[in-house]
Amino acid sequence: AETIRRAFAEVPVSLPDHQHLTVTASLGATVYYPGENTETSDLIRVADEALYRAKASGRNRTVVQLVSASPQQEQALPVPAP
Repeated sequence: AETIRRAFAEVPVSLPDHQHLTVTASLGATVYYPGENTETSDLIRVADEALYRAKASGRNRTVVQLVSASPQQEQALPVPAP
């Protein structure tokens, strides 16, 4: 996810009037560990929560959040600052 976020920022977008824009992205992700009994709906929910955490912490951020047995134990992993 962090590689994707950085790729967005590295390539300026050229407009017809010769202006250039820098595009940034906030991304949320989660991790699936094979062998764990994790429902697809839980992965989607946690990735969505991570996305909202990324947006809440500022623009151009990546948050990776782990899925755990109970939502109270879910945690966000630190990602190096942009």
